Amino acid sequence: MSTLKVETIQNTSDAHSSTPEQIAQGRAKAWVEFSGQGSATIIGSYGVSSVSRASNGNYQVNFSSNFANTNYAVFATSGANVNTYADGLQNQDNIALVCNKAVGNVKVACTDIDAGENDDQDRISVVVFA
Repeated sequence: MSTLKVETIQNTSDAHSSTPEQIAQGRAKAWVEFSGQGSATIIGSYGVSSVSRASNGNYQVNFSSNFANTNYAVFATSGANVNTYADGLQNQDNIALVCNKAVGNVKVACTDIDAGENDDQDRISVVVFA
């Protein structure tokens, strides 16, 4: 078996690079930003195959590849439409919660804590570290 020692790993188009230390410490294994209004629409993603809206404010983020187990960290946030900021400024009591983790997906809910009910959001971001 051989050992390859490098200071930087870079893709062929020179657009992305990482050090071995950065890789060892962990990079996001999956992330997605999507619009939660109506049917969930992905705006940008990595390691995510699809997002579905189960009901008002409830979403399932499906991974491109299953994780080995559910021992991963998930961070979720929801917010305003970046063009108008209408929802975020008027509804600062909305939060995103991680509801259930599985090896192939994670379920997220956006909740209006003052009203005590789930609420669709313009922008939702989910980041997974494993």
